Amino acid sequence: MNVLVCAAHADDECLSMGGTIAKLTQAGHNVYCWFYFNGFNCNGVMQYQPREVAKILGTAEPPFVMRTTVDNEADTIPVLDIARNIEKAIAETEPEIVYMPSVHDLNIDHRRVAEAALAATRPVSGSTIHRVLSYEVPCVTNWAFGQFGHFVPNVYEELDESNLNKKTHGARLYGDIAKSYTHAIVSLAESRGCTSGFRFAEAFELVWERR
Repeated sequence: MNVLVCAAHADDECLSMGGTIAKLTQAGHNVYCWFYFNGFNCNGVMQYQPREVAKILGTAEPPFVMRTTVDNEADTIPVLDIARNIEKAIAETEPEIVYMPSVHDLNIDHRRVAEAALAATRPVSGSTIHRVLSYEVPCVTNWAFGQFGHFVPNVYEELDESNLNKKTHGARLYGDIAKSYTHAIVSLAESRGCTSGFRFAEAFELVWERR
């Protein structure tokens, strides 16, 4: 099975669903993470972290599709441009499942990718996609305090300790900002696990599914 994860920035994929990604690749599925903004240092060289995290999680080496000068300026880019790039990713990877950010997220870049992904993944005839889910980024998704609606999880993915360890390891590789979320990652995994009857879990909101 092919799975596409659409993310605004490198680290979003790990912070939100690194455990699920590790679980999917361990089961033999192909997971592709496409990042839409940044990923380059001040010299225009791609940062090493996404490649190293991809090795830990077992994904293909991730491409950076579009560039912005700083985070959270995606509101200067037409949603249509982002959607067309997501459509390109879909054409190249032929996913059965697509994961996207939450439209309720505080982060502007996350919301723009979510809006574009909704357009790009519409259920048209001939599409390989049969399921679309949105993920949560610890703290950031809920920092909007309901001003953009609420993330309401209704799909839970059980994680074992190995999955969770790969997720926290990847987060630490991304540096101080992502590393500071390590406690939140574990706490949220325990909370979502408690809700769903597991020890650890990641939560998702089902956008649409067809069978």
